[in-house]
Amino acid sequence: MLDPGTYLLPFDADLVEAVSAAGGPTAKADLDAVRIVTSLGEVEYDLAGFLRGEGHPAPALTPGTTVYVPVSTSDWWKEALDIAYKIIVTVNLVWLMADR
Repeated sequence: MLDPGTYLLPFDADLVEAVSAAGGPTAKADLDAVRIVTSLGEVEYDLAGFLRGEGHPAPALTPGTTVYVPVSTSDWWKEALDIAYKIIVTVNLVWLMADR
């Protein structure tokens, strides 16, 4: 989500409204495995399926509910490779400058 944090929602709010209140999902969000944690336990929900018109309706939220939208595994690897590339380039530049 764009802006993680605590949001006050109407009493009858559902998961889609909660994600929207936080700024909506980013391209890195894994909407197939959204976790909803309440005092009764934890549930995994396929929000992507719901948004495609498949699956169960978005669940209503109760007071104190926590919604966790994980980062997509493929995007995590892309980000890790990008950081590694930047480190290699930086080390290479330092090595070239020190060699002169």
